[in-house]
Amino acid sequence: MYTERLRKHEFDACSLLWEMAPKNDPYQVWHSSEINGGSNFVSFRNAEADVVLDQARRELNDAKRLALYHRFNEILVEEQPYTMLFYRYNLSLVSKRFGGIISTPYGVLSYADFYVRKPEPAADPTP
Repeated sequence: MYTERLRKHEFDACSLLWEMAPKNDPYQVWHSSEINGGSNFVSFRNAEADVVLDQARRELNDAKRLALYHRFNEILVEEQPYTMLFYRYNLSLVSKRFGGIISTPYGVLSYADFYVRKPEPAADPTP
């Protein structure tokens, strides 16, 4: 089975689809501790990347965390453990009955703050 070979690292090349929302934690895919048992199937190992991912997980300041992830992305570009072929936009449709949902070209950013809107009053059918 394909996933068994991935987990055992029995391949020279593979094709994978990773889908992450802008606020996902990339730790499971890229941290070296995730090589055996996680999703780091290509055995990517970089000491600086591990430190940056660890720091980003603990950083509560959005601007500082974003700077850490920018550095992490620079490391990925330098190391190129994957060859990213394309990015597929994700169309998300959500009823107008729901509020608090943030939609992006990458899909719905978060359902955590969604709510059901109060129904609009019915229109008066008399002219």
